[in-house]
Amino acid sequence: MRRNSVDKISNSDTSHIWIYGKHGVFSVLENANRKIYEIIYNKKLNIYEKEISSRLKKINLAIEPKKVDKKEIDRIFFEKKKTSRYRS
Repeated sequence: MRRNSVDKISNSDTSHIWIYGKHGVFSVLENANRKIYEIIYNKKLNIYEKEISSRLKKINLAIEPKKVDKKEIDRIFFEKKKTSRYRS
């Protein structure tokens, strides 16, 4: 089993943080103090669609999650890694 990588972020860093992985994303959806801008997920993982929608409704957040293929996720994270921080 492969562990997700984590970039260290200083307390003064105010850039957007990308969080990935089932448990990390679901934890963010439970934290009312987090500002969520976008949710993307692998379209092959439709089993999480209802869970994501349910958690978004619970926190009254009007974001439409985007289903994309794995190549698109890899492309997005590769580009984001160049310009910002992300965390799993």
